[in-house]
Amino acid sequence: MSWETHTSILQQLRTFSARSAWNALADEFREPLVRFGERAGLPRDRAEDAAQETLTAFAQGFRAGRYERSKGRLRSWIFGIARRQVSSARRSAALDPVAARGTDESPSLLLAGAAPVQGDLEGIWEEEWQRSVLDRCLRRIQSEVGPETYQAFHLATFEGLSADEVAARLNVPRSRVYNAKHRVAARLRELALEIEDA
Repeated sequence: MSWETHTSILQQLRTFSARSAWNALADEFREPLVRFGERAGLPRDRAEDAAQETLTAFAQGFRAGRYERSKGRLRSWIFGIARRQVSSARRSAALDPVAARGTDESPSLLLAGAAPVQGDLEGIWEEEWQRSVLDRCLRRIQSEVGPETYQAFHLATFEGLSADEVAARLNVPRSRVYNAKHRVAARLRELALEIEDA
């Protein structure tokens, strides 16, 4: 997917012929929506259905002019739609004992009474959104920096290796590890802000 802000995607969505914009939006939001549904207690297939219903409801609402940027961020509006779709799927699954079973044939969280409460759903959505933003930014950064630079950053940041350990593993000076970590972290913050501000 090319790097586009939500604002530019939304501008393109105003026309029915904007299939690439719809695809870009669906590509960006589908996986966090599915993970949100799963963490809210839905089995994977039901979470995928809820994600699709969320995107469909979003498309209908957006075309009807119900999204107003001045009233909040796009991700907040989509969360509201997702919350309703997940709640509906949870109610539906609770009424359907076959659908409420997980893939391992054990009862899902829906019937065990362990489904998250409303406050938890907001936290889950925020975590999944942040994960999605991080993944998107990291994919972009990987296309911008050399493999050694990205690997140095990854080893130091995500695997917790010291600068000396990374330098030894990559056979580079320690200063190069510090530079890579600083450069990628700065770009990561810049891209994340671009997404959040859009």
